Amino acid sequence: MPASADRIRHEVDEHIEPTAQDKGLTLSIEVTAMDTGMFRVYSIPMAPHGPNFDAEAGAQAACEHVVMLIQELHHRAVERRSH
Repeated sequence: MPASADRIRHEVDEHIEPTAQDKGLTLSIEVTAMDTGMFRVYSIPMAPHGPNFDAEAGAQAACEHVVMLIQELHHRAVERRSH
C-alpha cells in the first residue's frame, strides 16, 4: 500500500533544504537494501515482515515511495518558482 500524501509531505519537510546559493531545493533520500532482501526508505520497512515477506514487492514499494518523494519535490520547486 502506498504511503499517504501526509506521510510523503512530512518526509519531504524533514529532508528538504535550499541549495547552497539558494537557487533550488535539495531532497536527501535514504534507501537501504538489507541483507534479508528488505528495503527501507528513511528506516521505514517497505514490505511486511513474516512468512509472507516478498522481497520483490518490497523493492517495488521502495521505488514507488521514492517516486512519490520526487513528485513532492517537484511540487515544492514549482511553488517556490511561482513566488
